[in-house]
Amino acid sequence: MMLHGKQHRRSHEPSPRAQLTAEDRQRLETKFLQLLYDEFTKHQDSHGVVEADEPTHPEQSQWCWILHGTRQHWWLEVQDQRISELKGHPYYLDPRGDPQFFDLAWSPNPSDDLTKPERLPDFFLSIGTNMDENLFGQTAAIRAYKAGATTDHPPWVHTHN
Repeated sequence: MMLHGKQHRRSHEPSPRAQLTAEDRQRLETKFLQLLYDEFTKHQDSHGVVEADEPTHPEQSQWCWILHGTRQHWWLEVQDQRISELKGHPYYLDPRGDPQFFDLAWSPNPSDDLTKPERLPDFFLSIGTNMDENLFGQTAAIRAYKAGATTDHPPWVHTHN
């Protein structure tokens, strides 16, 4: 099942990070990541794929995300065949502690806050768009492979490039 489509536009406001205490941010991030894990597992196929750019024909997909880990600590294996340097070179995207992953969802403006269960479709639109626009760790993964990472030990990256 496809999780993303048309992009949701967020209003411009000050950095959400500055408006949460570290403790509140950690609590909200943990709750949100558990919610995402639950949603990803609902859409997971028999190979662990939770999203692909060609959901009706996964074998023809140019990119896909494969879920690994547990509800308490999960990560995505990203396979992106669109970029020559990443063909056959997966990377792991770990959202926990990622300086920007949670900020893609949380907002002090309730109409823009995508951390609520009913707003998950909008969040999936956002991260799917980031994937399509090569803003989902691809640059960091390419740098890691150029610095010596290997496919038997793929690099771990965050969403920011």
